[in-house]
Amino acid sequence: MEYQYIEPEFFKKIDKLSIRLSKRMSTVYAGNHSSSMIGHGIDTIGYREYSPEDDVRMVDWKIYGRTRKMYVREYEEEKTMTTHILLDSSKSMDYGNEMEHKYSYGAYIATAIAYLATNYNDRFMISTFSDDIKIRKPLRGKSHLYQLVNNLFQQPADNETLIDDCMRKYEHSIKSTSMVVLISDMLSPIEKIESTLRVMSKHDLIIVQLLTPDEFNPNLTGDFKLNDMETGKSVHVHGSKKTVDHYHTLLEQHNNHIRKLCSKYGASYNLISTDSDIFDSIISILHRGM
Repeated sequence: MEYQYIEPEFFKKIDKLSIRLSKRMSTVYAGNHSSSMIGHGIDTIGYREYSPEDDVRMVDWKIYGRTRKMYVREYEEEKTMTTHILLDSSKSMDYGNEMEHKYSYGAYIATAIAYLATNYNDRFMISTFSDDIKIRKPLRGKSHLYQLVNNLFQQPADNETLIDDCMRKYEHSIKSTSMVVLISDMLSPIEKIESTLRVMSKHDLIIVQLLTPDEFNPNLTGDFKLNDMETGKSVHVHGSKKTVDHYHTLLEQHNNHIRKLCSKYGASYNLISTDSDIFDSIISILHRGM
């Protein structure tokens, strides 16, 4: 995988989308929470010591003037308002060319959603997973996002996907109902996908399934060897129209099963080809289910 960096122009385009996406982002927690974008009329429930993960603008400088110690106001939604973005970094995501590359495309989506969360001064976390997942502390503010993005695009795709184990482990760390965005090619066995959806069903769950154009329509002609990127196993195949038709049938059955499971567990389902315009995809993902 060739490592990429996000150009500033990307964030400028996301800013232009903010108004169009504001309804989705501000009503995710309707009935349970208040958005920090409402203003300064929210009741303060206490103070806590400043940590490097906090936005320095949240510091109460009056208290600092009296005590020479940095404290931040803690509002009710600080206990609950976090956007969790989970990006599959297994070997199967290391597939595709340039912007059609699954992991890179997913990283752009993850970055955009986290950036929109910072526009609401909400906390966010982007975590990558394969056969395990590292749980980090949620962050707030664009400066932390920019630091995280640099590492995100240097994350090597590696190991196999143990999606249900990783999601079960991660869900234990979520303290209250949250927005959870799961970005993956979802090529795991269907029983593991159902286990994942069941575990995350109490949250506002958005599933983003990424496939490349040639995964939708493979060129299977002649004799060739197919390699499983995660297990290393290979199989010799004679390509024909019958082979292609069978492949399409199996893929359609798999994706339809995921779609039905998402409906069963109340998740938003988004099937996206990585040759789609990234900004159109972001709009579609965040408007789906409104």
